[in-house]
Amino acid sequence: MKALTVREPWASLIINGYKKYEFRSWKTNYRGKILIHSGQNIEKNNIKRFEKYNLEYISGAIIGEVELTDCVLVDENLEKKLIKDNPEVYKKTDNPRKYAWKFDKIVKYNNPIFVKGQLGLWNYDEKRQLIRKGDIIEFCNRTSGKTIITRVIEIHKFDSFDELYKRFDKISLGYNKNEIALPNDMEKFYSKELQQQYGVLGIELKYIRGK
Repeated sequence: MKALTVREPWASLIINGYKKYEFRSWKTNYRGKILIHSGQNIEKNNIKRFEKYNLEYISGAIIGEVELTDCVLVDENLEKKLIKDNPEVYKKTDNPRKYAWKFDKIVKYNNPIFVKGQLGLWNYDEKRQLIRKGDIIEFCNRTSGKTIITRVIEIHKFDSFDELYKRFDKISLGYNKNEIALPNDMEKFYSKELQQQYGVLGIELKYIRGK
């Protein structure tokens, strides 16, 4: 699922329904559900402005979800409208305000999900986020029904498949000794744009047994 890291107090203002527009310096064509992640950094100079809302600030966690329904260029008319609607929330700050992301269907989570955030609009894969060194993972071939049991012996993070392929030999990466191992092979599953935005995760496994 898509996720967006937002600094406090803005993340809590969004998820508590006080801020329906989030300002960004960049445009997105994505529409749909987004997880709101409260970043580690807090804009302390802005916290005092919202004391009357009695917000609980939780850093480094997904605190709710929204529906991104529009992304529009900020012009003078929109700024005037928003400031009129809520001058405390929408008055100008030092943050970039080129595009306004409109949020609807806001849901606040009772139990925050603590996870490290990322820049941009990133993917939160709950299953892979939960994988830890030492975990046992069972893989099943859907065609033959055969399964293998493995243990996670290390988790590696890279900026790209180019870096991953430089680190490991082709046999470790699943190629036969007569095959040519190229990082480009992975682009049909994970484009360069996605690699630049989210990085690459390599889960190193040890075979235990098959069934």
